[in-house]
Amino acid sequence: MPNIRQIVAKDVSLNPSETGTTAVVNNARRIAGVYGDIAQMQQQDGRSFNQSIQAAGDVFVQYAEHREISQGSATFAETQATLSQLWNEHAKNADPNDAETAVRFQKDVLEPALEQWRGAFVTARGQDYAENRVSRLREHMFEKTRSDMATLAGEAAQVNMRTMSNQLSVMVRADPTSLDMALETLNHGVGAMFDSSPNLTGPQASAARTKISQAASEAIVKAAVFGAIEKNPTEGLKLAQDPKYSKYITGMEVGQFEREARAQERMALAEQRYAEMQRKEQKQKLSEDTVKAMVDNLYSPNSTLTIQNVRDAKDQLSLQHFEHILGMVERRSKPDPRATVSAETSSALLERMWLPEGDDRKVTTLDPIREEMIAGRLSKADFNFLNEQFDRASTPDGSRLSTQKKQLMDAVKPLFDKPSSLVPITDPESRLKLMQFMKQVDGEIMEARKNGKDPQAVIDKYSGPNMMQHLSPWQASLQDIMKKQAERMRAPSPATTAPTTPVVTTTPTAPSVPKPTGFPEDAVRGDDGKYRVIRNGVPYIVMPKGN
Repeated sequence: MPNIRQIVAKDVSLNPSETGTTAVVNNARRIAGVYGDIAQMQQQDGRSFNQSIQAAGDVFVQYAEHREISQGSATFAETQATLSQLWNEHAKNADPNDAETAVRFQKDVLEPALEQWRGAFVTARGQDYAENRVSRLREHMFEKTRSDMATLAGEAAQVNMRTMSNQLSVMVRADPTSLDMALETLNHGVGAMFDSSPNLTGPQASAARTKISQAASEAIVKAAVFGAIEKNPTEGLKLAQDPKYSKYITGMEVGQFEREARAQERMALAEQRYAEMQRKEQKQKLSEDTVKAMVDNLYSPNSTLTIQNVRDAKDQLSLQHFEHILGMVERRSKPDPRATVSAETSSALLERMWLPEGDDRKVTTLDPIREEMIAGRLSKADFNFLNEQFDRASTPDGSRLSTQKKQLMDAVKPLFDKPSSLVPITDPESRLKLMQFMKQVDGEIMEARKNGKDPQAVIDKYSGPNMMQHLSPWQASLQDIMKKQAERMRAPSPATTAPTTPVVTTTPTAPSVPKPTGFPEDAVRGDDGKYRVIRNGVPYIVMPKGN
């Protein structure tokens, strides 16, 4: 219990009732003051508490806003990349002339994606950030889709114009007179395409329109000039130099067209010459085929060829071939020349036939053979043999074998001409024996081919060290040579038709010179001009009597 001291009033006269009332009032005042102090202290504590709570709430809100914006920045970048990719895929397969392509994308893809991304923000600053980004991305995508559609429309316009330009260029190159109509069609098509396109507007469209129209017009005009030059170089140059089309052709290009015109003139002349050559070759081939068929018929066992048949085929024959076949028909009923004459002619023609390519003496057609036949210097058998050799030499394998047969013929020919090295007298039948020998070689080659053997073995058989062994049966003795030479000198020279084509011979036989009087009857003139006789197998030089 508190120790309350009792205070006794001194020198104060108070009534008991007053004293009690005053004490109560004073006590009340003291209590009121105490409670006032307590209340003031509690009010200060409340304000301090509220401030603490408010500070804590501000920190939490700032953290939430930071987290939303931080995460939203990352998801915004992802959303922007996704939308760009979706639009690129959408635009890749879109019709560039469809104005609703961008609108549908914005409505069906862009806006739902933006709304979904914006809905993730709940704080005031987060929503402000989201609204700002959504607005900016929407603006960007609007510009991108409009720009991309314009680009696609421009590319489509270029493709369409290039297609139109190509078609018109082909047309005017084939028909240069249609140039003006082609340019009108182009200008109308360009105008209609750009005017009707919802995606081609503004300065970009105007620039594209001018560029495409100019490029296409240049291509069409140049194609027309090329076409005109191809048809008529002079008229083509006039078109290239026409002021009406000068804005489509540069001065350098005019120079190119001039060179093209000159080249075209040369080409036209070359083509004309080639066509003429082709025409002649075709006519010559027809003539050659016709005369060959007639010759085959003429020398067949059951020939039906007549002079009238030849006349009926005159239009298919060259003048030379017409004369050839007429001459051969007339020659058919006449006898063959002497075997030695035909052999001489055949061997000379065979040598020429087997000459290398490029040699002016080479027989390249059957005409020289036919001419010798008409002149009466070829037998039918030798004529057919030469025709066969000519046909075989026209093949690659036959040409190779012909070269080797020519080498063999050159090697053995001197041995046939002068079998004896002691007496310089040429065998008058050397060419006959040479041709018989070559026919035997050819027959063996054909037999080897028939049996699947290498024809080269036949050539090798008669070449090299064994040559003399195989030639001995064909070589005449000295007595036989002199005997035949004497008979030849005594015999009159046969009358033959003058050759139309001279026969080239490499080793002609000795000419038949009348023997002077005073020599023995069996004396023979040698190649050296001296006369000889054979006595007991030995040749002796003789002089005329009286010397």
